[in-house]
Amino acid sequence: MQSPDAARRIAESLVERGIAAGATAADALYAGDHSSGVQVRLGEIDSVSRSEGEQIGLRLFVGQSSATVASSGMFTVFEMAPDRNGWTAAIILRWPL
Repeated sequence: MQSPDAARRIAESLVERGIAAGATAADALYAGDHSSGVQVRLGEIDSVSRSEGEQIGLRLFVGQSSATVASSGMFTVFEMAPDRNGWTAAIILRWPL
């Protein structure tokens, strides 16, 4: 999971890349979480668990049109390309940025 400063840099980088690729506006969201659990049965520890996750999302606008992409895998390449209906956004992130 990223520190708050690293998460902010990742989100800012995605927004900057979207604008550089032609979006008129963009926003990004990074979420990280972790949890731990202990189960006790008959006064004894039965199991211990731990989980951690990260998600990233990017929304791009071109005029009144928008595209949203999200991933729970953290990777780094951003691409935004025009198609005949407007804009298609794709996010492929390779880690680390």
